[in-house]
Amino acid sequence: MGWDEDCEGSLCCVNKTIAIFDSRKAARKAINISAKYSHLCLAQGKPVNLDFVGKARKNLRIVECVPNADLSEPGAKT
Repeated sequence: MGWDEDCEGSLCCVNKTIAIFDSRKAARKAINISAKYSHLCLAQGKPVNLDFVGKARKNLRIVECVPNADLSEPGAKT
């Protein structure tokens, strides 16, 4: 996940700068805000980022940022 200017400050799946938070609580708060923003855009008929809505949201995992981690196992310490 990262910050995308087109999403007006919400989190998006991007290949640019990633979003790193100092705690799981802060990450969860950003996800909740992004989900609410998606619902607002949907209600207004604007393009919607579905990364945080419905089934997709249930597949999100918050993992610790670890140097040299094996990408096949998110959060795995090496």
